[in-house]
Amino acid sequence: MVWGILVTHLSVYWNNDPQYSYGWLVPLLCAYMIAERRSQRPPASSAHLPKVALTILTLAALALLPTWILEQPNPDWRLISWALASETVLITGSILYLTGGRNRLLHFAFPLLFFLTAVPWPFGVEWLVIQKLTGFVVAVTVEIANLFGIAALQHGNVIEVNNGFLGVDEACSGIRSLQASFMASLFIGDLYKFRVSRRISLIAAGAVLALLCNCARAMLLVLVAVNKGADAISQWHDRAGFTILTGCMLGLWLVANWMRGREVQPSKIMPKDTGSPSRLHPALLWSLGAWLVMVLAATELWYRSHEHRTFQTWTFTWPAERASFSEQPFSTEAAGLLKFDEGRAAQWHERDGSSRAAFFLQWKPRPSRSQSLARTHRPEICLAASGYKLGSSFGTVDLTVNGLTIPFEHYLFEKDGRPVHIFFCVWQPHANEATRLASRYSWNRSAGLEFALLGVRNSAQQVLEYAIFDVGAGSNAVDTFTREMPRLIKSIPD
Repeated sequence: MVWGILVTHLSVYWNNDPQYSYGWLVPLLCAYMIAERRSQRPPASSAHLPKVALTILTLAALALLPTWILEQPNPDWRLISWALASETVLITGSILYLTGGRNRLLHFAFPLLFFLTAVPWPFGVEWLVIQKLTGFVVAVTVEIANLFGIAALQHGNVIEVNNGFLGVDEACSGIRSLQASFMASLFIGDLYKFRVSRRISLIAAGAVLALLCNCARAMLLVLVAVNKGADAISQWHDRAGFTILTGCMLGLWLVANWMRGREVQPSKIMPKDTGSPSRLHPALLWSLGAWLVMVLAATELWYRSHEHRTFQTWTFTWPAERASFSEQPFSTEAAGLLKFDEGRAAQWHERDGSSRAAFFLQWKPRPSRSQSLARTHRPEICLAASGYKLGSSFGTVDLTVNGLTIPFEHYLFEKDGRPVHIFFCVWQPHANEATRLASRYSWNRSAGLEFALLGVRNSAQQVLEYAIFDVGAGSNAVDTFTREMPRLIKSIPD
């Protein structure tokens, strides 16, 4: 049951994040490795430290309750994912140790830990590695294109050619297949029983192959844009992604087979039986099962007891009457990546000649999915990767409309030498009693903790990003923003 809880949580990433779609394959590979090891498992032995194992098992099981309660309004919090995965591994490992001793635990440790490859990387690590490598791939692709006489420019993680751009969604999606190559390298290394040094070499080879394949993918899309126009990219986008993933996995398999031919297989020494195997008392298993049921039931009871309340929210009204108002439709790839239920983007000019741009996205209330999608794409990530240079972060600007306080994060970017002030808000409708707490800031982890305490989950989500061009100083931009917003935002009951 505990593994079912973990898979249920991780399935949100596997379904919605292209970088982790391989996650559905990981449980099957784990099952295969466990089945293969069963025929070669060492004799069971008694646990030398049963009290330590029981303590670890108990603490991990108890930690499931607060973790699962916090998970409900925070399914995108990767710390929660790692906490839930660690608790699951510790519970399973403790049971293995108590029933089979140290040798059994070590024998099945790899497939147990291998499941962690399906857990999303901590955001800071992913941002540092994936986005920086994406910039490297774009730079290499631009150099190759120019070398062959194709005029190309780099804007962050986006490539400009003479008749268009390789879409903004590419800047948000990072290096395709890098995480998958890491998972595959570990699996193939275990399948071929490589020694540790060979496994590390195979992981490095997988990372290099992922970079090369992504360069090939980007170059292919550049050629499509140059020869068939930017609109044709959408027709090749998915095919190119599938092709590079297949090519990366095939290349990794070829490298592994080359290594296998040079590998000297060590003689395998079966560990000796060190005593009689221990047996878990049935009461312990029943208690664990009852506790897991109680975790699920208590969490449902907590949140359901706080439902059926009046919620506060707002909507954005577009200045479509302006003569300069221009719709900015989302590309097929961007819409597919964001998966919003309703979304609109536009740009226009004010009477003083300065420019405005905005997008307003809404997700209907759904378990996990709406929260994860709404909070993933932020200005400091997506705009910075799209050629905007982040200058400053000014903190939060609280906007009060009809008694409802709406917090916006304020950033200063530079685009082609022009200052761009970005006001960004991720909003989750909340009950009146939550307003005092959650309206102090736009969505962050403190808000997530408070929503858990208030029993708020599965709420609708909405994102507004409002850009003000060519205004100048930050104070002027804030004054402009607070002056314009009251006529564009309308407070409504949810």
